[in-house]
Amino acid sequence: VPPASSSSAASSSSAASASSASSAPASSSAGVVASSSAAVSSAASGAGTSAPVAIINPGDTPAAGPQNNWALLNLLAGIAAAIVALAMLIGVFTRKANKGLVTRILSILAGIATVVILLLTSNFSGTMVLTNKWTLLLIALLVVQVLLMVFTLASRRNSEDDQDDQEYAE
Repeated sequence: VPPASSSSAASSSSAASASSASSAPASSSAGVVASSSAAVSSAASGAGTSAPVAIINPGDTPAAGPQNNWALLNLLAGIAAAIVALAMLIGVFTRKANKGLVTRILSILAGIATVVILLLTSNFSGTMVLTNKWTLLLIALLVVQVLLMVFTLASRRNSEDDQDDQEYAE
């Protein structure tokens, strides 16, 4: 007797769930769409054992990592660029001859650009990472700045050697 009453209770609860599922709204605020009425009626009749299928609407995909970060290599490149630019700026005012003035000014401009890009693209209140999408640009600007500094120092040595050769020849 108890199994018969439990099966009738189960069939009545299945019918109740089927009627409540059919009266449910087609979509909820979370973006879940109700399953088709055929799947609900087959589950209610006991023909299938699978649960009703819910289709979830895709929303915005979250970013892979935090967007408010700053890169350690960018900071190191910015500091190095500022030091080289400051050394080249001091050289502009302490040199009597204007040899290498153009390369000094270009090196100073590259250093300023590196520091400005660092400050505009980094959020220092965020998390630190080793590199980000701006690292290659900042490293490239630093390399250009160092090459300009090397050319400036090489031209200065050549001009000093030329002066020593002229004094020795006299």
